[in-house]
Amino acid sequence: MLINVWSRGLKPEMVDEAVAFFKATVSPFTHEATGIEKQMVGLDRATNRMIMVTVYKSEEAYKAQVSSPQFQEFIAPLEKFYATPLEIHDYEVVYDI
Repeated sequence: MLINVWSRGLKPEMVDEAVAFFKATVSPFTHEATGIEKQMVGLDRATNRMIMVTVYKSEEAYKAQVSSPQFQEFIAPLEKFYATPLEIHDYEVVYDI
């Protein structure tokens, strides 16, 4: 398994709209995607920083999803919400409860 973490600052005036948009679009997209075990989105309202933590079944599943044309089309409309560059970190799962 692979844990993928995206972190990015949101534009302060668009935080609530971004949260609503993520709930309406990210959740259905994630449920339809193959290779995802779980996904969580968190928000620090003091800093307007959002994180998305996705657990993939394998590194191959992660690579297949992020390189797909559907994924690229999906993430393009999200750009309007962001105030900072995207930070991506991948982690090997070493312990699972």
